[in-house]
Amino acid sequence: MNAIAFPARTLWHAARVGLTDFLAIYTWYAWTFGWLLRLVFQVIFFTLVGRLVGGAHGAYILVGNAVAVAGIEGTMVILESAAERRSGTLPLIMSTPGSVVTAVLGRGLHWPVNGMISSSIVFAVVLPTFHIIPSWPRLVLLIPILLVVSFGTYCYGAVAGAVILRMPSIRWLALNVSYLTFMAISGVNVPVEDWPRPVQVVADTLPLTYGLLAVRGLLNGETAAPLSRQLGIEVIVSAGWLAAAVLLLHSFARSARANGTIDFAT
Repeated sequence: MNAIAFPARTLWHAARVGLTDFLAIYTWYAWTFGWLLRLVFQVIFFTLVGRLVGGAHGAYILVGNAVAVAGIEGTMVILESAAERRSGTLPLIMSTPGSVVTAVLGRGLHWPVNGMISSSIVFAVVLPTFHIIPSWPRLVLLIPILLVVSFGTYCYGAVAGAVILRMPSIRWLALNVSYLTFMAISGVNVPVEDWPRPVQVVADTLPLTYGLLAVRGLLNGETAAPLSRQLGIEVIVSAGWLAAAVLLLHSFARSARANGTIDFAT
């Protein structure tokens, strides 16, 4: 029983610490007007560009960029991982009996929830702005799908986060490359099938690709069967990224302990 209870407690307390840090940085005022408002106008901007290119493409870009908001916030776990090294808390974590994996991954668990909330609000604001009014039941179903999407990109970002524990100075480069990759090829602005086949293969390994398909299908009135299939693939792909992150974090912990290289880094 302790084999399950102890990691669960570690994950819970790590998540609480991460949320406390987040709330210390973002007051409701700073989050609303410094973060959320920027996201709303970002989606509006890209939607207007799409409408200039072609009327129907504007709605396609609107949905893609609104879902990408959830994805972008999921990848913020990359910065959480680097913060452990920069603040000097990583040596303390690794000297405890608990797992560095649960501690590091738990610190960023507020980001998928925040991504779901941000993306839901963006949809609530931008859809009526462009006179797109889906049915209420489908809007309600949209919320848990956005959480799945955001958690999927959290798992994807955790892989980059595990890598940059060795090189925290490239944290912003890793973050930008991570989310710009799925914004470019996962169907946010351009359909995946419009890319060359090798790019499509890469897109198929990214969790946002399938979550975005599920959202588009939901808003377009698709039945439960195709939506369940897309979400099932999303969960499988996300689990693969999470497994890779766990392996990389364990590898970092072993090598750092063996070489005595767990120290402050910028």
